[in-house]
Amino acid sequence: MRFHFALLVFLFLAVMWNNSYSLTIARASLRELSGESELIVRARVTSSHCDWANEAQKNIYTFADLEVIETLKGEKMDKITVSQLGGQIGDWGMIISGTPYLQKDDEAIFFLVRNGDFFEIHSIALGLFRIFKDDSGNEKAVNDLGNIQLIDHLTGQEISPVEKIQTFEVSSLINLIKTYTSEE
Repeated sequence: MRFHFALLVFLFLAVMWNNSYSLTIARASLRELSGESELIVRARVTSSHCDWANEAQKNIYTFADLEVIETLKGEKMDKITVSQLGGQIGDWGMIISGTPYLQKDDEAIFFLVRNGDFFEIHSIALGLFRIFKDDSGNEKAVNDLGNIQLIDHLTGQEISPVEKIQTFEVSSLINLIKTYTSEE
């Protein structure tokens, strides 16, 4: 009896531990991302650094500086800073599951919302489409949400791993964004 109780407690804690560190968000369509974002840009990461959120040193933020290549929606700026919860300062680290890791020279389409003096990626990861070249040299943009539990907001059901990955020709993605933002 005592063994079964201990096993149940262990299983409960294992399930809770796993769920508390996973990110679950409702999928937003490209039209919704375009409408809800204050700023949409094609940009390149020029640098990033981490800092404490405040003097209490309870939360770490990563700040990525972006060089804007093209503004698709919002005020035109040459440079912007994106903040993300999580990062590492010395021996202290804070990992937020599902948060995209931005490093120097990464290029992407960013769907951004303002948070004080900085911008944040819409819905932590939904608003980031990384740009890469395929084997033929064509520019593609991918929104890889494989490490996130993505929920269909209409049905409440989890979206399959294959459906989580959205890939576009960059020019097609930009044209769609321009179409959606012109409808506002």
